[in-house]
Amino acid sequence: MECHSELVKALGNDALPYRTVVARWVGKFQQGRVSTSDLQGSRRPASVWTVVARAVIEQLMVEDRRWRLLELERASGIKKRTVHRILCNKLHLLKIASL
Repeated sequence: MECHSELVKALGNDALPYRTVVARWVGKFQQGRVSTSDLQGSRRPASVWTVVARAVIEQLMVEDRRWRLLELERASGIKKRTVHRILCNKLHLLKIASL
């Protein structure tokens, strides 16, 4: 509770609520945690859907590289934003046909 009092003194009404955030972090530090940085491997693993979506988009691109995002969305059933993310971040294809 002392930690939260210090936060309230420093931040006033902008201080984080004690029960939801501060108490959780105090507990983690009492258990031996030494940093607020993300732990190694704390991100969720890629889902099967992500792997399947990538394979579908990759196969469509192998067949014809002149797709527009909207066409890929319609052909694959995968949302345009996800298609774009797969093309840029996973397949490293940055140039997309504009016509």
